[in-house]
Amino acid sequence: MDFNIAKKRIDDWFESQECKDYFKYLGVNKEILEKRFSYFTKWLENNDFDDLLYKIIIKHGDEYHEKCYLNGCEAYPNNLLEFILRYVDKYGKVVEPKELKSDYAGSIVEFKDYYFQKIYGQGTVHCIYNKKDMNCLLQL
Repeated sequence: MDFNIAKKRIDDWFESQECKDYFKYLGVNKEILEKRFSYFTKWLENNDFDDLLYKIIIKHGDEYHEKCYLNGCEAYPNNLLEFILRYVDKYGKVVEPKELKSDYAGSIVEFKDYYFQKIYGQGTVHCIYNKKDMNCLLQL
């Protein structure tokens, strides 16, 4: 493919109504997410994060994994866990604990009494560890 033709197609798309609509859609989604983050921050002031996290972990147990595998996919975070992971990425503290080493690229974020680890390879693995005893509570 000719570079100039490809560049023109890209430039044309960025000037199109489709592009404008798409970026407007992304902006609306970001606003919604920010409002949800704000609501959750207020919720955390009066509620126990541990209880919520343990309920989410139970929902992602063996039965959930089996259901995913039977549907032909790897186990993945449900909407609530995905929200928590995004919240933790934004409001948690990036750390490098000696106990959690990986040969793969990734990140570890500390939030409350937990470490949330992402490991990148051919997919993304999410691990949640209890900081006190370094017990892996969930791995997806």
